[in-house]
Amino acid sequence: MSASPLSKYIQKNHLSHAYIIHGNNKKALRFEVQKVAKELLSLTDDGLEKTPNFIEIKTEKTIKIQDIRNIQESCKYGPSNGTHLIVVIEELETLSKEAGNAFLKTLESPPKGVVFFCITTLFNQILPTIKSRCQNIYLYSKDPHIYNDQCLHIDEFTSKSTIEKLELMTPFIGDKELAKQQLYLWLENIVNKQKPHLLTEHILNVLNRIEYNTNLRLQIESLCLI
Repeated sequence: MSASPLSKYIQKNHLSHAYIIHGNNKKALRFEVQKVAKELLSLTDDGLEKTPNFIEIKTEKTIKIQDIRNIQESCKYGPSNGTHLIVVIEELETLSKEAGNAFLKTLESPPKGVVFFCITTLFNQILPTIKSRCQNIYLYSKDPHIYNDQCLHIDEFTSKSTIEKLELMTPFIGDKELAKQQLYLWLENIVNKQKPHLLTEHILNVLNRIEYNTNLRLQIESLCLI
């Protein structure tokens, strides 16, 4: 199975104690997090349901302080066996004020071996203090076989001169969603090649930056200069 963008990001960086995984499709975010959890825990497809080292919190309303206390109690000693205990919290934006304060204390002094994966489609509603203590990763979900006609194959892009690249990327500078489509198509192209590519890390970094309203033109131009 090909590594996902989330797996690639974690492989390229030191494993953090906490991540906020956000994007436009909750189901896709959950799938990606579960996939990474299996990799970290060395489990098969049905292994998450059986291991004590995987905890999930799901809610349709509000994450209450008792939910966070339950998490704190479950993970205060770290993994029961192995090296990691994975805690997945969905709908992170629904944290009550009290629950948010309690979770913040856990993030400030995380138990050894515990990794938090928090999922949200409403990143702007997450408390800034919690964002600042997590690695924030944006994942855009789209049918991998449906792309705008303006999108280019990565080989077409890399074969051009810098000036030609800048000209080709002009339509993407004013359209963040179109730019994200292009970047995810390139990641798919790279995965299909099944070998390392110079642009992989740069693409992942740009995807994360542009989600935070970083200057889109500058980010696209930076790719053209590589």
